Amino acid sequence: MRVTNIWLSQPLASAVHVIAAIRSSCESAESVQRFVTHVKADHPTRAASNYFALEPGGLSKSDYIDYCLQFAQRLGVDYFFPRSGSAFSAATRARFEKAGVRLSLCADEAVLRCIKNKGKLYQALAGQPVPLPEYRLVNDGERFRQACGELLATARRVCFKPTTGFAGRGFHVIVEPGEEFRSSWDGTALGVTVDQAVAMLSAGKNRFPELMVMSYLAGPERSVDCLAQNGALLRAIVRVKSFDGSYELLERNQEVEQLTSRLTEHFRLDGLYNVQFMEDGGRYFLLEINCRMSGGIHYGALSGVCLPYWAVRLALGTATVDDIPIPLTGLRVARATRTILS
Repeated sequence: MRVTNIWLSQPLASAVHVIAAIRSSCESAESVQRFVTHVKADHPTRAASNYFALEPGGLSKSDYIDYCLQFAQRLGVDYFFPRSGSAFSAATRARFEKAGVRLSLCADEAVLRCIKNKGKLYQALAGQPVPLPEYRLVNDGERFRQACGELLATARRVCFKPTTGFAGRGFHVIVEPGEEFRSSWDGTALGVTVDQAVAMLSAGKNRFPELMVMSYLAGPERSVDCLAQNGALLRAIVRVKSFDGSYELLERNQEVEQLTSRLTEHFRLDGLYNVQFMEDGGRYFLLEINCRMSGGIHYGALSGVCLPYWAVRLALGTATVDDIPIPLTGLRVARATRTILS
């Protein structure tokens, strides 16, 4: 029996489905032991894990890394999924690998810092054959107004969002006075006028944290769950989100896969990560790259390929690229029930 110990640190709640997909992917003579740590004692992954522990609070970055290494060594962890890879430098990664622990990190420290900031990401891709929306980086009211005016000269709508953030927080769409704009997913009001935006962002100060003003892309959105090895894209599962958020289509899209492959090669990405594109006018524009497995990666596992499982096997040398199945496509997956609709 081959036993592999994996550790997920502060995973999202949806990781319960990832854990289930990993378990169902195991071969008959294989066992995967799941260790989970979190800051929440009642986190949903507790019931799905073989071992659950609370993480200590108030640690410095270096102390937290020491804690992680000691935890991994004490429990014999083979593969570690950290919540955020940006805290782990190349030297730190080497410490873990010397102790026999492989880390789920898709790039080195400099690339991770670049990708985490959408403004730096776009700047790093200037001149590359990857379509980007028109955008401006601003940090004060005057430049914000100027950026909106410039973009509205050619774009139907303009939106803005922080250069760093999570799950669409801080995203708004510029509207005219009296006009409404709501999310098609949950009806959240997203529209603000230019004056309202400046007042909200400035809060009486001359400057505010840098944000990105960009042309609004109508959608739909495509989320690409990726597995790569040394800059080569091995498998990509393209998920098209319905406008109302009720289902996702697992799609074969050669153009999106090709764009994802270019990004993978350009940044020499490795292991698990997620790339998001927005369609507009028949073209696919890059939104962002997430340096971790996505919160919806478990939907992609219904294609017959659980990417986290194969990431572990590849890293530990118990499988080759040829062992990884080709994902099934053309499937519609209900988000609420995780069932295949058609």
